Amino acid sequence: MVPTTSNLSAQLAQSFMGGRGMGGPPMGGAPGSGAPGAATAPRDSTRQGPPPAAMMAMMGAMANQPPIVYDVISPEGKLVERVKLPAGRQLVGFGPDGLMYVTAREGRQMFLETVRLK
Repeated sequence: MVPTTSNLSAQLAQSFMGGRGMGGPPMGGAPGSGAPGAATAPRDSTRQGPPPAAMMAMMGAMANQPPIVYDVISPEGKLVERVKLPAGRQLVGFGPDGLMYVTAREGRQMFLETVRLK
């Protein structure tokens, strides 16, 4: 049986953001909210976010920021690596085996890139 698109999206999101994956809270919101089988907002979310025009202004400002440095910490709490993202890149999430998801922006288009830590 092939899952529906909304269920597949929810499963992919959960595998990367919680439950069986790395980091982030488990997906799910209030019971009975939203369409059946669709992912809902995390329980700890408090608002939907800024309007689209404000989001575009914030994204433009973020693209002009200097490179950001992230510390990668092991489950034991030790510094594993220090990662410096190139200018114009934003960290989106982590995957298995040192995989990082970053976004790159060119004009009004955004691209999702995968980078593997050494």
